Amino acid sequence: MKGASFSRRLTRPVAGFTLLAYVALAHPAPLLAQRRVPAAAPRSSEAAYTLGGGDRIRLDIFNVPEYAGEYQVLVDGTLNLPVIGSVIVRGMTIAQATRMISAKYAPYVRRPIVTLSLVAARPLKIGVSGEVNRPGSYSIPLAEGRQFPSVTQAVTLAGGTTQSANVRAVQIRRRQSNGRQQTINVNLSQLLQTGSLAPDITLRDGDTVFIPTLTAINPARSRELATASFAGQPTAPLKIAVVGEVSRPGPYTVAPDTSTPERPAKAPTLTRAIQVAGGITPSADIRNVQIRRPSKSGRLQAIAVNLSQLLRAGDLTQDITLQDGDTVFIPTARNISPAESNELASASFAADRTQPLNLIVVGEVSRPGPYTLAPDNNGNGDKPTKPPTLTRAIQVAGGITPSADIRNVQIRRATRSGAVRSMSVNLSQLLRAGDRTQDVLLQDGDTIFIPTANSISPAESNELASASFAAERSGPLKIAVVGEVSRPGPHTVAPESTSPDKPTKPPTLTRAIQVAGGITPSADIRNIQIRRPTRNGSTQAIAVNLWQLLRQGDITQDLILQDGDTVFIPTAQNISSSEARQLAALSFAADKTQPLSIAVVGEVSRPGPYTVAAADNPNTPDQGGKAPTLTRAIQLAGGITANADIRQIQVRRATRNGDEKAIAVNLWQLLQEGDLTQDIILQEGDTISVPTATNLNAAEATQLATSSFSPDKIRVNVVGEVQKPGTVEVPPNTPLNQALLASGSFNNRARRRSVDLIRLNPNGTVSKRPVQVDFTQGINEKNNPTLRNNDVIVVGRSNIATISDTVGTVLSPVGGIFSLFNFFRIFN
Repeated sequence: MKGASFSRRLTRPVAGFTLLAYVALAHPAPLLAQRRVPAAAPRSSEAAYTLGGGDRIRLDIFNVPEYAGEYQVLVDGTLNLPVIGSVIVRGMTIAQATRMISAKYAPYVRRPIVTLSLVAARPLKIGVSGEVNRPGSYSIPLAEGRQFPSVTQAVTLAGGTTQSANVRAVQIRRRQSNGRQQTINVNLSQLLQTGSLAPDITLRDGDTVFIPTLTAINPARSRELATASFAGQPTAPLKIAVVGEVSRPGPYTVAPDTSTPERPAKAPTLTRAIQVAGGITPSADIRNVQIRRPSKSGRLQAIAVNLSQLLRAGDLTQDITLQDGDTVFIPTARNISPAESNELASASFAADRTQPLNLIVVGEVSRPGPYTLAPDNNGNGDKPTKPPTLTRAIQVAGGITPSADIRNVQIRRATRSGAVRSMSVNLSQLLRAGDRTQDVLLQDGDTIFIPTANSISPAESNELASASFAAERSGPLKIAVVGEVSRPGPHTVAPESTSPDKPTKPPTLTRAIQVAGGITPSADIRNIQIRRPTRNGSTQAIAVNLWQLLRQGDITQDLILQDGDTVFIPTAQNISSSEARQLAALSFAADKTQPLSIAVVGEVSRPGPYTVAAADNPNTPDQGGKAPTLTRAIQLAGGITANADIRQIQVRRATRNGDEKAIAVNLWQLLQEGDLTQDIILQEGDTISVPTATNLNAAEATQLATSSFSPDKIRVNVVGEVQKPGTVEVPPNTPLNQALLASGSFNNRARRRSVDLIRLNPNGTVSKRPVQVDFTQGINEKNNPTLRNNDVIVVGRSNIATISDTVGTVLSPVGGIFSLFNFFRIFN
């Protein structure tokens, strides 16, 4: 492309160039305008910038201003320039691109002097991975006058390093123009320790920063890393877990400490997390605290921390900064002295002293049992509360008795691992020598046992008796009552107060059973179990025999409950009618006034399902309803039939575990001996089965018919030659003569000397026997037997009536003007 402008530009100064040629031959010297100035080599630690899509550059050619201008590198890495068109500059440095463009313009411009400068760099795309809070790809724009980002700036942009970061072995992975990858190792620890900026190299487009995971972490280095400028932001709350010997183990969200607004937020530390979890218990082993930390590589790191050094030597490096996902484990101390227990309880990260404690005080105290012990501030709101101590707990329990052995007091403490530690305390040293270490600070769940002294003098007794204190107990318990109770399930049992001026009575086993609706008659109160959860998740089982409470008045069986208890009332294997009735009469039995849904089958007048309500006594309405009993249910079913075998009645009862128990009842003993235990109290869902008697004598049938659970009326069918044939209802044990009279007696066609008695027997057969009728006779089996339900009396025709009916049948074709019977009546 050689136009006219190029010709003029080249031909006009020909004469001048000829003159200069002579001068050059005479005085040779380089021409500065024609010299190439090489680009400055980059520092060994900093690679030269390479061009790419998005860069904006300026092109200047000496003495050719029409080609000058700013140009954008396209996404494919090319530049569209005047005359030479599209050229590829991607991956080239400024110097390389300058030489390439100069070569491209050489055919068109004689000895071109090209100047290429970067006007606006493209946004850098950087990858950050490994131990950073937000690993990923980041786009960093470069505004005018802004330097290229460094390693720490990229790490900060990615949320900062985690506490597991190995900043001594940071890797910068950079793609070269030849396609190979270059790895640059950086030790950022030098920046932290010496302030040297050399490791904080600048990044280039496409670089990847990888921060590996530490293989082992010590508290000092962890704290150093947490305070670095490129560490994670301390303002973000952390999700952690605190387990072991803390008051409230579990997961927590721990926010930074912003108690001083004029100072920046303090990152959550180990002691801060323990405080959020309610503080350590006095059983904690703070010498062997562990922080279990998940790394970005998926491995779990364990950091050993000795908080005892923090308490005794002020070693703040032990209070390491936590990170998201940490699990803090506080183990249980194997042995602990009263002095160490008090030291732990007074630490700033101990359990909150303002929270009440659930304790048990047993042995030689005035009111042994479980207690909720609140801190004591002595009535002064301006003074800090005093944490609950051993002597305070004894005071709340009413004080020690004069028989107490205060030299051998034991504190039994359940640890989070499930074991029970015993601490011996000598309160005699406190009384006589003022040793305050013996007044141990208590923790939730402690059991204080005051033994009985083998021997004690009057002086010692008086000395001990001078401690007389009392405290009010409050707070409902959340427990569960399952098994043979009316309303099994979770319940909230509040303490019971008999009078306003007396302390409340803590919830006991019988109180919990009452809240659950009372025991059922199928309950086995000899083998009650109280299942009590421990801190480590296991369950303790306490066996209770309430039968001893009923028979011997053993109040110790009425166990005092604690929060979280589960009371299990098992089903009795064998239930006698006497025990069932005795259980139903207990103060903690089921409510007797509630109607029951039951079924009555077998030898009753109206078998089927019934709802049996408590029976009211009309004579004594102020005494309340009578509990539904067996005989009451039979009465509702119409009473027993004459074929009932009341010696073998069965009450089939469904238990809570799905089984069915059968209770054998002999109502004959109720009739003969007045044994009221046979009239058992029913429960919801019972099925009463009245079997059929195989043999039944007349005397027993008569006695059964008069019982209260027999029908009030029986039905007798009188057919044949009576005035009003049909079914008559008569009282039980009605004799045959009375039934005949109830049907209007014989008519004039009846055979008056005898009738036939037809009866359905219990074995399913039907018997028929003639009975000589004598209205002058009393009740007897021969002439005037007592009737049973559904008996049939057949009154036959007299001989004259039979002959008359026969002749009438024969003569009916001829005509019926006179019957033979009327014919004979003419001659009478």
